[in-house]
Amino acid sequence: MSTKVYSIAPFQYLHVLNKNDNTKRLICGPMNFALEDHEEIVSKVPEKMIIIPNLHYVSIKDPIEKDKDGNILKDRFGLSKYRWNMVEIRTRENYSEPFPLYPEEKLHLDATPLSYVDSNEALHLKCIINFNDGKSRRFAGEEWLFVGPGHYIPRQELQIVKRITEVIIQKNQALKLRANRNLKDSYGILRKAGEEWVIRQEGGYLPQVGEDQVEILKAVVLDDKTALHLQAISNFTDYYNIKRKAGEEWLVTSEIANHHICDVYEKILEIQKMIVVGPDEYCVILNPYDIKARKNELGKVKLIKGIANFFLNPGEKLEGGAVQKINILTEGESILLQAKENFYDEETGKNYKAGEKWMIDGPLRFIPPVEVKIISTRRIIPLDKNEGIYIRNVKTGKVFKHTGSSYSLKPEEVLWAKELSETVEKIYMRDLNMRKRDKTRIVAYKCPFNSIMQIYNMKEKSNRIVFGPNLAILDPDEEFTLMSLSGKTPKSQNVVQTLYLKLGPIFSTDEFDVETVDHTRLRLRLSYNWIFDLDKNNVEEALKIFTIRDFIGEMCLTMASRIRSSIASLLFDDFHKNSEPLIKKAIFGHDYKKGASRLKYEGCCLYITDVDIQSVTPTDQTTMNLLQKSVSLAIELATKTIEQQYQINLLIKDQEFKGQLEKLKIDKNIDLLKEQLGLSKLRCDARIIETTGLSRAQALAYKDANSIESKSLVKLSELTKKANEIETEFEVNQKKKQNESNFYFLLF
Repeated sequence: MSTKVYSIAPFQYLHVLNKNDNTKRLICGPMNFALEDHEEIVSKVPEKMIIIPNLHYVSIKDPIEKDKDGNILKDRFGLSKYRWNMVEIRTRENYSEPFPLYPEEKLHLDATPLSYVDSNEALHLKCIINFNDGKSRRFAGEEWLFVGPGHYIPRQELQIVKRITEVIIQKNQALKLRANRNLKDSYGILRKAGEEWVIRQEGGYLPQVGEDQVEILKAVVLDDKTALHLQAISNFTDYYNIKRKAGEEWLVTSEIANHHICDVYEKILEIQKMIVVGPDEYCVILNPYDIKARKNELGKVKLIKGIANFFLNPGEKLEGGAVQKINILTEGESILLQAKENFYDEETGKNYKAGEKWMIDGPLRFIPPVEVKIISTRRIIPLDKNEGIYIRNVKTGKVFKHTGSSYSLKPEEVLWAKELSETVEKIYMRDLNMRKRDKTRIVAYKCPFNSIMQIYNMKEKSNRIVFGPNLAILDPDEEFTLMSLSGKTPKSQNVVQTLYLKLGPIFSTDEFDVETVDHTRLRLRLSYNWIFDLDKNNVEEALKIFTIRDFIGEMCLTMASRIRSSIASLLFDDFHKNSEPLIKKAIFGHDYKKGASRLKYEGCCLYITDVDIQSVTPTDQTTMNLLQKSVSLAIELATKTIEQQYQINLLIKDQEFKGQLEKLKIDKNIDLLKEQLGLSKLRCDARIIETTGLSRAQALAYKDANSIESKSLVKLSELTKKANEIETEFEVNQKKKQNESNFYFLLF
């Protein structure tokens, strides 16, 4: 039999199967291998050994078992032992040389780089199979961290849950953590599942197994004007080692810490600003906080006067919601006060019972004590002679008016609003040109000249009369008497609403239809002149005027009835020729021409003194046409007469204008001659002046020249003399000085 020889190069290997005992063995090169007849090469060609690069690993499935010395373990049948369905991780540290795979070993994962864990990182590992890592025994389900720096060598028994990076806690920050299981934190403190805590140390923090990062907390920086209002979520001891109860509220100010990081059992209610009370301010604190007892004194109040600054403690409130200004009263101002409880005023030494009211007058600065409530600030009400106000006494209920002088309300007095009916209100505001009425001011209405008003007192049930011009001022129980009169033409009821009546004489125009005996219908337009003739000192007589509410309507109806009854018995032609006397006769009677043309209207002092016929118009068209033709002829005749008269006047005016023009021309010619004579005289005078002026000017010039020359010679002589004197004096002084010099020389 021939034997086949195989050449195996270095770092190569072969797997050989023994067919007799069905075992496999490993043949490593370099060598020449002779294959026997009962043997078979598993792989057709030699395979390369596995080389693990530096910082890499390979994964081997079904690895062979070896002892501590590296010897292969055999079973009782002499066969090699394998760890079936297991995976072995091999690195360069343990397998620095190339190595072959044993017959049953398989390459599960080729050379793979090792995971590098940086110094600020860690791997969260979980044990899935019990094993011994050489230091301790690990059990399935156990978790721990592989903290860098270093390369992580994977194991079959371990699973990488996640990669964890350090959390950087900067200045004025903190890390909030939550336990997802019972554990001991990095400081050895037992934590229960779901529990939260805060890490405040600056720098990097690596969350441990079972710790979940909730959030990064930022500190609230506190200054002198800022405070934190906190509330406890549950019982705990805070960062400042103070025990807090659930629901308790407190403040953290700059006196406690310059910054604050909220704990897990704390809740920020608000960032409170400091309340500053100025010199002219004060405030009242409701339910003040007792720092020692750490609770609010419910129902109590505390007064703080400026200058002051503070923070509101939990449960405290400012009365009115803000700092209040001191009440500064000037002259004429006062404050109405009411005691909320029994109160003793130390300044005045008076005792006030709860509910009692009193007033203090300015000028002064006033801060109300906590037992006192300010109801209102009152000013003295300035009133002129014809001005006033309505006042009500709240104790007695009496209402009265005050006029003519300034008034300051007493504690038991208030201003009372005088209400008027809607119609009277409109008339009052219209006549006084007002947009809005102050109902506490007296109702004063100017009764016009030659007018009369009636005012009714609701309390006394009496009337009083006001004659104009006068000012009608209502007492609290008085009301105006509203008059509704007929108006327009023809007259309609309730057109004019007024508070006063004019006494007259006044014309009232009405229009109505009449019919003559021959059935001619006419429309009359008449104006009645009426007047109230009464004694102003007789009140009963004046009150009669108001007994008839619409005397205008009654008067017009009565007059129309009289005229209709009179015209009904006349022919149209007779009425048309004598319409005026017939109408006046119907109104005033048969003797109206004798001076008795005054008709007294029964029931009041109304007299009709005259009637003016404005128009008489037929309502029938035929009669209207005939009447218009008659009127047209009369108008044409009157027009021609006026035209002729105008032409005559025009000729007379023309002749007068021509005479005036001729006279004006003669006067102007005379004036022209006078002006020419004056001009001739002026020309002669100018010639004379021109002839004599040159000679006179030359003589004056020669005279002035000689005078100037003489004065100059005199001036020169004076100056020469003065110069000689100065020169002589100088020589004398010089000679004197020289002699004095010689004298001193001789002495010495």
